[in-house]
Amino acid sequence: MTERTPETTLFELVLYLVACARLAVDENLGLASFRLIEGASRLIDAAADLGVASDGFLQGELPVIDQEKLRVMHDLDGYVAALDEIQARFIEEAKRRNVAAPGS
Repeated sequence: MTERTPETTLFELVLYLVACARLAVDENLGLASFRLIEGASRLIDAAADLGVASDGFLQGELPVIDQEKLRVMHDLDGYVAALDEIQARFIEEAKRRNVAAPGS
């Protein structure tokens, strides 16, 4: 097994995204979308390996993302609704962070 360093973690994430980009061309939109949300999950998981401080918001969203992403296999409408809800929470968090940002 490869030693977990920031460099190997970054490479593995980029490798996953590159492979997904190619697969998305031939897959249905549900699977292509699944690969993107899986990439988000992997990135949140990789934060510690990359030396990024724990982010309470992202850590709170991780179990939701991991649970809801599986809907794509049996409930596409529910999956899309869950993505809408997840996206709405991320937008609200982005607004909160932008307002709280120094110099804004």
